[in-house]
This record gives sequence, structure tokens and C-alpha cells, in this order.
Amino acid sequence: MQRAHTVVLVAPSSARRDETETTLEARDDLRVRSLGPEAASPDDVRDADAVVIFDRDRLPACQVEGCPPIVLYSDDPVSETATVGAIAGFARAGDVSALADQVRWVSHGQPDTRTRLGRLHEGTATLVGTRFREDLYQQVVDIAERILSFDNCDLMIAQEDQFVSEAARGRFSGENTFPLDHGLLGETYRSGESFLVNDVQNHDLSAPDDSEFRAGISVPFGDAGVLQIVSTTPNAFDRTDLQLAELLTSYATQTLSRIETEGALRAEHRHLRALFENVPDPAVEYQFVDGDPIVRAVNDAFVDVFGYERQAIVGQNLDDYVLPADPDACSEVASEASTLNEKLVSGERVRQECRRQTSDGLREFLLKIVPLKRGEQNVAGYAIYTDIAEQKRRERTLERENERLEEFASVISHDLRNPLGIARGHLQLARETGREESFEMADAALDRMDSLIGDVLSLARQGRVVGDAEEVDAVAVARTAWNTVDTADARLRTEGPIPVVADAGRLRELFENLFRNAVEHGLETRPDDAATEHAASDRGVDTPGESEEDRELTVGVEPTPDGFAVVDDGRGVPEPVRETLFEPGQSASEDGTGFGLAIVRRIAESHGWTIELAASEPGEGARFEIRTE
Repeated sequence: MQRAHTVVLVAPSSARRDETETTLEARDDLRVRSLGPEAASPDDVRDADAVVIFDRDRLPACQVEGCPPIVLYSDDPVSETATVGAIAGFARAGDVSALADQVRWVSHGQPDTRTRLGRLHEGTATLVGTRFREDLYQQVVDIAERILSFDNCDLMIAQEDQFVSEAARGRFSGENTFPLDHGLLGETYRSGESFLVNDVQNHDLSAPDDSEFRAGISVPFGDAGVLQIVSTTPNAFDRTDLQLAELLTSYATQTLSRIETEGALRAEHRHLRALFENVPDPAVEYQFVDGDPIVRAVNDAFVDVFGYERQAIVGQNLDDYVLPADPDACSEVASEASTLNEKLVSGERVRQECRRQTSDGLREFLLKIVPLKRGEQNVAGYAIYTDIAEQKRRERTLERENERLEEFASVISHDLRNPLGIARGHLQLARETGREESFEMADAALDRMDSLIGDVLSLARQGRVVGDAEEVDAVAVARTAWNTVDTADARLRTEGPIPVVADAGRLRELFENLFRNAVEHGLETRPDDAATEHAASDRGVDTPGESEEDRELTVGVEPTPDGFAVVDDGRGVPEPVRETLFEPGQSASEDGTGFGLAIVRRIAESHGWTIELAASEPGEGARFEIRTE
């Protein structure tokens, strides 16, 4: 019956110690004794076959005179463990089966075995800095030959449908290739099991390529291939040799895994970097440091759009560069940016519209932010700014188009329907009575419809983008417009010149409508009982008893700091009318359509200008200011 091995556990905590002890004691060939985290004395471990420690910090306490072999049971990388020569064996935390195997192995070790094991640990420390597979393969066969005294070894790596010799020593040529199902080589790779063969010439699965090969070891090299070791002497290897070869491949395959992981990460980083640099939109790689978004990298598009060189912004707080410096704009944007940063610090994905300062001024962007790790504090990530200025322009244009459609529908359904009904009624009356007056009334209703249709079409045209804009003198255009409008006895007063960039034809239409509005309403008089109705007109105020002959109207065009103004000294605009002054169809005049000032607003907006009633007091006239800057 096989002798039971005594194991002493030196654990930092009772929880880990009890769990490991319970699992190991379930095995018939192991007896377990546990110690606390205090130092182990020679008497505590003298009769043990192996000592198991859970972290390397316990090594000095356990490495007493006469101490049995030490096995490290930890998550420490093998490469770090290998630097500690006093450790005889290693198993990863959680793999109790591997721990039991290590205990059995080191318990059987003879002095020469321990020497070879210590040298193996020291030798495998050279694998730590290895970055390439080819270098690792050469180091494996070098350690096998130089430290473990395996004179003839060959590392066969599976590539597609065959094994290829990547590194060899001794009698192996290093140029051999074999199919994946070739003899013991193929069986080792397929099964993942190691083989110790005393006489390869007489083994069922062996197919040696040298007739002098007698003993052999075949060990899986992870999932990558097989390490084969041979000797020209029968029975040249024992179980210790096999275990040393397995330990070597264990170290090496973990290093290979690390190389492949690092290689994949490097490739992914290169791929991400290429994507980052080639994104057509401005992009920033950031990392939060003490709550601030610090720039780690920017792409070419960011440099072009925001106007900052890489060396100037990398390492700086992004908000200091892209938030507007204008105090009026900054407060709102800064508040939005602060809320945004809180979301980013918590690892949230963000997709929202924002305004940011660029080399061309404030611009609108769709900001998309992807953190590298979601739901974690102090994360890093990428911010991409997609310019949506054109999209916003199209949205605003569409909104204006929809507004015009609603206006046109209102005119068709109401304003055109009324004169159409009048015309039909008078035509019917004319048929019945034959009165000439009925035909005249019908004709007047049709004229009214014609005027409405003309104004509606004009209003539609004014909403379109302006034609060729050039610098013109607004005063000269105003004088031309004055001559095309029935201005009665009104006088034009101008101050200028006033240079503006505009479509001259449409600017003339703007003046024509403003002049016509001033003349029609500036001198308008109505009976006392019509004052209430008149309050709904575009402009006007009633002064009973005063006639047009009693007043002279002066209309002026004068410059302002940011454009120009059209003023008159007429009746002014009553308070109730001012709210809807520029709305289409707002006229109580029987002859007016109520589209004049709506057309003026459309022309201004199509140039990118704004218009407003700047001042108007009853009896003191009106002032319309057009801002062109």
C-alpha cells in the first residue's frame, strides 16, 4: 500500500486553510496538518513531507533548517514564483488536484532532483521578459538541455494540418514536419497526456526518425504542440524527469499565453489607434483625473476643427479648451458640461447635443462618448464630436416650411373661401335680378382672391434661400423701392449710405412692403365706432375728426450699429396688435391682405437677419429695426 504523505499548511486565514485542508484530507494518500500565520518552527514541520504556503511572504518563516520541500499555492504568476529558488513546487490557488500532485512529487524528490528543480526555477526566470513566440521556443529547448540535461529535444508546434519543428537540440535536425496524427507525437497532442517510454523502438505508438533513439518523453505543450525528449540509452528517464519536463512546459505555456494575450492587446490597440486617427469627426481620448477630463490623445480632425495642436492640449483639462469663453454662453454650457462629466465619471455612455468652442466660434455637435469600462468610477474613454450644424439648419428650414404650409392652408381654408363665397353669392343674385351691382361685387371678390393668391405666392418665395448676395447700398435700394410704391403725399427721408450684403431684388421687396405698410396705416382714419375693429390691423390708430389732408407722413431709412431701421411719424401701433404684428393675414382693412409684414419677416430671415418693432407709441409713429449682423 502507498505511503500517505504528511502536508503542513501555513495559511494566512482560517477560511482558506479550512477549505484547503478539507479538500486535501478527502484524498487517501495525504495527511494534513495546519498552522496559523505565525512562524513555523523546525519541530512543527520536521516530520512533514511537504509544506504548503499561500503567499511568498511566508517563505522566510518556513525556510528553517531541515525544512521539507515548500510548495507555493497562490495566484502569483509563475514567472514571479520562478525567481524564488527555495520553492520546490507551485500550484495555482483553487486547483487542489494540481496541489496534491505537487505535494506527491516534491515528497519523492531526492537531493539531486531538488537541485535540478531549483535550477529549473532559476532558469525559467529568463522567460519573464520574453515577448515573442520564436524566442520562447528557443529558450524552452535551451533550458531543457542546459539545466535539465536533456541532450536531444524537439519542440513541435501544430500549424494547420501538420507539426513543424520550431526549436531543437542534439540529434534532432529541427527541420522535420509530421502530420497531426503521427504516432506518439499525434497521440500526445490529441489526448493532452504525457508519455514516458522506456524503449521507443518497441513502443506501439512510437515512430522514431532515428534508429538509435531508445528512451523518450512526450509532453503536451499546452494546446500549441508537443515537447519530445529522447535518449540513445534505454530506460534513461524516470518519473522525475517526466515531471521536470512537465513543469518546464507548464511555465513555458503560461508565458506563451501571456505573449499571445499581450500580442492580441497590442494588435487591438493598433486597430483602435488606426480607427481613432481615421474617424472623420473630431475625437478625443480622455481619462478622468481628480474629477477632470484630461486629454490623452486627439485625432487630426480634432486639430482641424478645434484649432489646438496636440502638444498644446494633450495632458490638459479638455473643458478648459472647448467650453466657450463668453460669460453669457459659458454659464449654460458649463452647467451642461458639469452634468455630463458626472455621467462620465460613473461610466455612463452619453449621446447628446451640445455647443462647443471651436476655431470658427461656437458650433453645434452631437457628442458621443464611450467609456472603456462601463459602470466604474474614474474611467477613461473616447469622445467623438459630430458636426450637426447642417442638420440643424435643415431642421429649421423644415420647421419654417411646415409653418408656411400651415399658413397657406389657413389662407386657402379661410381667407380665399370668404371672397369665393361672396363671388358665388353675387353671381347667383345677378342671375336672379340682373343687377349690374352684383356683377361688380363679384368682380371685386375675385380681385380680392387674386391679391391674396399673389401675396401667398410672394410669401412662399421669400422663405427660400436668397439668390446672389453682394454688397449694396440699402439707401439706394430704398429710394428705388419708394418710386415703385403709391406713397400719396408721404415723404422719404434717408441717412446713409448703409452698406449691407444682400440680394438687391429681395431687399427692394422688403422696403416696398414696409413703405406700403407705413403709407396705408400711418395716415389711416376711421370713425369712432370702428376703433375696436381697427386695433386688429397690421398697424394703425384712430384719431376722430382728423383727415389724411390734415397730416403729412414722413418715412425714414437710417443706419443703426448692427443694421438699419425704417421709421415713420404716423399713427403708431396699438398694444394689442404688437403681439401678432408679423403673423400672416393680420389685417382689418377691407382692401388689405395682412401679408405685408409677414413677407418682410420672411425676406429678413432668408438673409439671416432679424426684424422687430423697436418702438411705437400711439400718435408718435413706428420704428422697425433690421439687424444684419
